[in-house]
Amino acid sequence: RLLCTLSAHTGSSVLAVRFSTNGQFLASAGDDACVCVYAPSKSSFTGGNLMDQSVEHWTRIKLCRGHTLDVVGLAWAPDDSHLVSCSLDSDAPIIVWKLTDLGSSDGNSSNKKANAILTNPYKILGKDIHTSTVKGVTFDPAGTYLASSGDDPAVCIWRAHDDWGLERRVDASSGIFRSWNKGEEDVRELSSQTLFRRLSWSTDGAYICSTNATIKNKHVASTISREGWSVSSANSAASGAANLVGHKQPVVVSRHSPHLLDARKGTEEDDNDDDDDDEPEYATLIALGDKKGFVTVWSTRKSRPIFKLQCSESKRTVTDLAWGRVPNGGGLLLLVSLMDGHIVALRFGVPGEIGPILSEKDQSRVFQLRYGIDLDDDGMGRRRMFVGDNSGPKLIENALQFTLEEEQHNMDYDNEGGDGENVGTKQNLSASDVKVNQLESRSKTNGKKRIRPLLMSVPEDEAPKKNRLSQNGIAGSNDKPQKEKKSSDPMKDALESAAKAASAAEDINASSSKRDGQTPRKDPEGAIDEPTTGGTAHREHNHHRQLPASSGVRLGTAQIPHSTSRTHSVDLPFLTSQKVSLLGDLDESTIVADCTNSVKVPVGSSGHSLPCTVLSISRSGKKQWRDELYGTSCSAVAASEDILAVGTADGCIYLYGTSPTLGWKSVTAFRSHPPIVVGNAVVSLQIKSSEGQAKGKRAVEILVVTSDGAFAVYALLPETKLLYKGSVLAPMTHMVLSSQNESLQPRLARIQVTSSNKLLLLLSLQASSGRSVSDENGARSGSRGAGSTPSVGVGGSLQAFVYNRAMEVWMRVSDSRFILSDFYSTLPTINGVKQGALSNIDDMVRSGSSLSSLKPSHRGRQTSDGHTSAMYSHAEEEGGSHGSSNAITRAHCEDRMACALALGSAKEFEHWLTLFVRTLSMGGFADHLRIVVDLLMGSTEAATDSDISCCWWLSSARSVLNLDRKYLVKKIVIPEMSKNRALQRITNEISMEVNSL
Repeated sequence: RLLCTLSAHTGSSVLAVRFSTNGQFLASAGDDACVCVYAPSKSSFTGGNLMDQSVEHWTRIKLCRGHTLDVVGLAWAPDDSHLVSCSLDSDAPIIVWKLTDLGSSDGNSSNKKANAILTNPYKILGKDIHTSTVKGVTFDPAGTYLASSGDDPAVCIWRAHDDWGLERRVDASSGIFRSWNKGEEDVRELSSQTLFRRLSWSTDGAYICSTNATIKNKHVASTISREGWSVSSANSAASGAANLVGHKQPVVVSRHSPHLLDARKGTEEDDNDDDDDDEPEYATLIALGDKKGFVTVWSTRKSRPIFKLQCSESKRTVTDLAWGRVPNGGGLLLLVSLMDGHIVALRFGVPGEIGPILSEKDQSRVFQLRYGIDLDDDGMGRRRMFVGDNSGPKLIENALQFTLEEEQHNMDYDNEGGDGENVGTKQNLSASDVKVNQLESRSKTNGKKRIRPLLMSVPEDEAPKKNRLSQNGIAGSNDKPQKEKKSSDPMKDALESAAKAASAAEDINASSSKRDGQTPRKDPEGAIDEPTTGGTAHREHNHHRQLPASSGVRLGTAQIPHSTSRTHSVDLPFLTSQKVSLLGDLDESTIVADCTNSVKVPVGSSGHSLPCTVLSISRSGKKQWRDELYGTSCSAVAASEDILAVGTADGCIYLYGTSPTLGWKSVTAFRSHPPIVVGNAVVSLQIKSSEGQAKGKRAVEILVVTSDGAFAVYALLPETKLLYKGSVLAPMTHMVLSSQNESLQPRLARIQVTSSNKLLLLLSLQASSGRSVSDENGARSGSRGAGSTPSVGVGGSLQAFVYNRAMEVWMRVSDSRFILSDFYSTLPTINGVKQGALSNIDDMVRSGSSLSSLKPSHRGRQTSDGHTSAMYSHAEEEGGSHGSSNAITRAHCEDRMACALALGSAKEFEHWLTLFVRTLSMGGFADHLRIVVDLLMGSTEAATDSDISCCWWLSSARSVLNLDRKYLVKKIVIPEMSKNRALQRITNEISMEVNSL
């Protein structure tokens, strides 16, 4: 049945579609020169199309523009971090699109609008290398290379995720393509031969199957071996390369099945006993389609096709192929797309028709043994981890290296027991000591195991013990030897005891949670916990582990969810000045640190897969340094000129330093501090670097926010210490209490330390479903009417707060409470009117906030350019000087002045003071103006030399934020009062008093 119809393209044809490797996203390309990326959406909004009967709903989340002609090919990276497209234009034949933010850009994401829907090219490849149009691209399953095919004819292999440079070009000189002259007729014939050249990389990454190949004037599909990029032509044969002969027309499409076939012979028990170090025998399955509609299916274990069929009755060309697996053992499915508009589905029985399929475990072992990488199965599909090739030498190249390895080998041999002359001088060893020494007799150089004879003495009273142990099953002959400690290490004993106690506590806790009713629980020490209530135990799903009850620690529920994105990236800033340059003239290319979360088995380990964070630093896309953090996942990352910080979901912060002279241009990092344990998942990190008080010393501070709502600011350089700490739960609770919609929850939008050393917090209200308030408004506007906006409280959906370190409280500095004020504007601040921290905060709040529960009227308002004609004209219409609007405007000015003082912004304080006096003058508040002037004038008589920037009307300071009080009265108060002729007498009186001072 038809699930969904997508109509995002504006052209007449869609020329390529590809699902992402994990199956969560869909990419399409068309003749409108655009690439669209879609994600499933829970919303059923059809855009007004009443005829839409879609079962599933997909939303376009990315629009990639960069090509100028038809886009004919697509290929996803194995980890879905990049998408590659090819087009018929020569200016941008191949474009790489960086889509690392897709993890947070699904169809239901609340920040879908924040992530730009319009995507620009990340890399452009193939220009001046492909001499004709490019009609096919494919990605290496191991993520190391990218291949493209064009009408040159040629196949180009590119280095993926490195420098994206050309690795090898296989053209007509290799012998697998027909040589064409550069005449117009030959070029026209070559271009019109086929619209597609869909090449395919084998499932195991061993070879590339290229299309439109020719051997001895026969149309074939030729494979290019990964080993040396060699091919088998009419004159030479290469290992691992073959030519698939059987089509009379040009082969235009090739597609490998994502599943490998099991080529082993024998029972399942024999297969399960295979050594993990041996690669299982397997075969790859590939389908080919030609220009006349013929389809063949090949297996690498057979020399002839196992299936052949003409799928097109009208003998039209095959345009694309796709493999799938039928659930519940239904076999494999091959979909064939034809130029005549038909889709043919071919079903192959497993194992009857094509053979058994290799298990997921064995297929993962193929990648582990071949490339040293692990396949990451996230439930929605298979995502492969990228690895970079080590281009260093594999063999010994000089005498020094040989000498050092030989000395190390001799040292290992001596540590293992030396030669036989030392055996006699040693004391007689017991049977257990002999087993210990035998187990450790393994060379570290070549891995060979050596067991040397050792003298042992068995006392008469020990033999019965051995027999008794064997009878009890503790040390039988078939059991594996077990190591015993020769000496007692207090630290190791303590750690083992703690581990056993924790394990016992977890077992007790798990068993107790399964019981119903009130059941007391015992911890390993024998203490009895409080009885548990009846019913099923409640489990938290907030990425925190519940501590056992015996630990005596209560773990609160996380208030702020931490990021679960797969990739976190940050640009590493350069030093402002470099006194010494050791690398010569360095380019100014961007240096990026990436943290990629995955699950993998540690190299050299035979245990289970563990969460792993791979931290890498790359220049111009080429990775030059990496580190791995096992047992956790990255939730935040930040960097300064000196420090790189990685926050993890298990509540740790890893700090990395770099070269003090080159900075991050060295593309190298080192662990500079032990991991800092903060106790809860890290939600946000920010690093601030500045010049220290001492000459040549830099001061580095880090802001940390954890999932329990706590924040702290630490000094890292020149010494480590706590500066201040607090919690963000108070403003979050304030937003919940002020909101009139219980379905809305506060979320951390931003927290940072400003340039004036103020801690700024931005909170947003979101629906409990994860959608933003603006999305909720749009979804409900169709059913509730144009003016039926859901209530979010008078403060709006986005509010800003500043932390007062002296009082240890948060102060609200921006929201939508004054939307009825004459000076409130939804437009961005105009340059030249008011520039500062407060205006920037207001701009952010207005741009990301939904309307307040208050509804502004349509009366005239004062514009940001300072014109007041509209305000004066409406002063009498709204009830005179004591109207409600004037009171709200006056309160708005007072609030803005107080916030400007809290942020230390003198220019904005002067601006809002001007508007405040203007409001009083406009309303004719003579008494109020007299009090304001008396406060200013009276304060100057007893003024001190101090400069106090808070509570300015009660302060005895001579100036406010370096603004002289006499200046404020003379340059602001008097000119604004003169605009109202009804106040000219008191204005003249105040002017005379100021001039007399």
